[in-house]
Amino acid sequence: MTDTDLIDGMMPYVDGWESDVELATRLVGACWTGCRPCRDSLSKQVVANSRATLAGLAGACYLTLPGTAAQHSPKLSPATQAWASTAHHKASTAGAKAALRAVGELSADDARGLLEDTLEHWMVARSTILDMFKGADHSDAPPGQQAAGTQTPSLP
Repeated sequence: MTDTDLIDGMMPYVDGWESDVELATRLVGACWTGCRPCRDSLSKQVVANSRATLAGLAGACYLTLPGTAAQHSPKLSPATQAWASTAHHKASTAGAKAALRAVGELSADDARGLLEDTLEHWMVARSTILDMFKGADHSDAPPGQQAAGTQTPSLP
């Protein structure tokens, strides 16, 4: 189980449409530990029942400066590129909440695509953190980030 403090506070907040930080933490933890059945099961929950959590996870990735550059990557699905571009342009305006809530209006396929792209970004973040501890035995890495293997995924 990944420590919820690693994710809590990173996801954007929308009044009345709160992210499930525990679910987000469990999903990111499943990715970091390589548990594909867990990732698939939790991803289905997020897409079907917790679009606010998907918006929070995606917002934490794409509403940042590195996320701005990543949104132009050909590895991202068209739905992710479109949402990330819209959300980023509105991030510093009153339209930010509407952009995050727009995740709730995505089709299930587009929401799955956004979630998969987002999870790849969370994997890159994990690799970046582990790279900071390269050469160490990773026992100093933050809790939940001592996952087996240090293969660095490519940035979507």
